[in-house]
Amino acid sequence: MSFHPTELPLQEIFTPGDAAEVADVVRNAGKARTAVYPLGGGTQMHYGMPPSRPGVGVSLEKMNRLVDYPVADLTVTVEAGMTFAALSEVLAKNRQRLPLDVPWPEKATLGGLTSVGGSGPRRFGYGSLRDYLLGFTAVDGQGTVFSGGGRVVKNAAGYNLPRLMAGSLGTLGVLTQLTFWVRPVPERAGILACDVPDWATGEKLLADLLCSPVRPVAIDLLLGPARQQAPLLGPKAAGSAACLYVGFEGAAAEVPWMLETLRAEWSAAGVTAISSVADDSVARFWHWQTEFQAQALIRVLPSKLVGLLESVKNIVPACSLIAHAGHGEVRLAAPVEAASCRFPTMFRAQLRPLVASLGGALTVLSCSADAGWSREDVWGPRGDAFAVMQALKDRFDPENILNPARFVFEE
Repeated sequence: MSFHPTELPLQEIFTPGDAAEVADVVRNAGKARTAVYPLGGGTQMHYGMPPSRPGVGVSLEKMNRLVDYPVADLTVTVEAGMTFAALSEVLAKNRQRLPLDVPWPEKATLGGLTSVGGSGPRRFGYGSLRDYLLGFTAVDGQGTVFSGGGRVVKNAAGYNLPRLMAGSLGTLGVLTQLTFWVRPVPERAGILACDVPDWATGEKLLADLLCSPVRPVAIDLLLGPARQQAPLLGPKAAGSAACLYVGFEGAAAEVPWMLETLRAEWSAAGVTAISSVADDSVARFWHWQTEFQAQALIRVLPSKLVGLLESVKNIVPACSLIAHAGHGEVRLAAPVEAASCRFPTMFRAQLRPLVASLGGALTVLSCSADAGWSREDVWGPRGDAFAVMQALKDRFDPENILNPARFVFEE
């Protein structure tokens, strides 16, 4: 991580107990045009541009209560300061869960996770956080409490404000309460893995999955040092292009059937080095992937992914790559010597043009204040949607006091 909450330029930290107190803090800061930095568990403070000016912190650590949990409705409403681990413990008592892959869940708050709007390896099967956010309450940059969405799964009234808030990095409002759709805990989990000897074989194996009767929740390719560090025993033959991991979750009879079906398909295709793990080992693998420290996130169409991986390895041969092939996301960790000095130059001159040529997007995940990253380096060039985004920012936060300069908006 590049910096910690204690390193933010904070003049004072407030710990409000409810939305009305949050509104008072923001309203007073707005009158003085003082920056406001929402604070959760501090697990994602390396994400986005470094803060641009001194301000006050709004810690939600006291706002961590369970508000409503109608179990049969598969929804739960919580205050934004509750940690993901605490929510998971509540849901587990009824064999339910919020199916997200969250780094450092004991510290990560639900408000912070929503602001970042990230996703993990099982997004292919379950979607991202914004797919589960049904409603919210927040305080805008003028100190006004407002809400969006609702507490039911089927809610088609008005604009979909929850999707707007998810991933806005706290620049549109300070989240105070959240309602999520939850799902039952699956009975079994398993992963089937194999070596990919070359890129042509990798392309074929991925294409064959589209025609297979099995339904994975994750399809991952691991390259470079990452595949050697992965906490699963399995095929890691020297000289192979990558290792392919296909994950399954479901009913007790369903998962073994999918594992055996895919194993038979791979054997028929000539794949020989195949291994599988189940249940607890699977959970360890997802946890390791989720906390994997990457410098950049690349998004491309799944059909472009194999070509992207081959090109990136030619540019940065010693890098680690974790590719979520099902939904076209690649996390890149540069080797230490490149990350510390050559990575910014290599990034601008080679990686971003490569991704742009494939119609993809690239975001810097860990941005240190002394690396000289520009806003375009971190978030990419502004697209056609930026004018709409700026108009929304001006409406929700006209004085630009909420997390100023950390997202795509200028100071």
